[in-house]
Amino acid sequence: MSEPLDAGVAMTPDADARRLALEAIATLTYVKRTAADQLLRRAGVPEDLIRRFLTERDPATGEKRSKRDAGALVLDELARAGRDHEVVRNLVAIAADWSAFHLAQDEYKARAVVQKARELRGALAEADVRERAAAEARREAAEQQRRNCAPTSRASASLAAPARASPSRPRRFTPSHAAALGPSCWR
Repeated sequence: MSEPLDAGVAMTPDADARRLALEAIATLTYVKRTAADQLLRRAGVPEDLIRRFLTERDPATGEKRSKRDAGALVLDELARAGRDHEVVRNLVAIAADWSAFHLAQDEYKARAVVQKARELRGALAEADVRERAAAEARREAAEQQRRNCAPTSRASASLAAPARASPSRPRRFTPSHAAALGPSCWR
């Protein structure tokens, strides 16, 4: 959390939010069970992942995982299931509204995480608005494309009823038919 956002690498708001969520899990509470109760359950993490967060051991050393390590495991499992977006946003919102600094080992680090969450919450809201606007624009473009590709009455009439079709030879698709269908359907 110590490097700035513009440290040479352009980070997406989702990557920053994930890093901040992991930092909130590791910093805002000193006790792991309190982190599970106050952060993970309120953020909507499933109970089986909370149980893994609390009890799973590091396979290399056999010791219980740290909050940071176990939090990364939970976020990775949620990402595999495709449910991490909502949980990360919830963790950022919880961290932005956090006031129980007495639960942290280092109150100053916890206050820094809360301040960062407050800053990032605004950036995430702006990114969500832009994402919704882009999705709406894509939907409208697809709808426009669909409307442009629908044959007009003149085009469908010229394709359906040939003027003098020979029974021995099928009718060919000519450039006039393409012009009737429109340029966006030529692909």
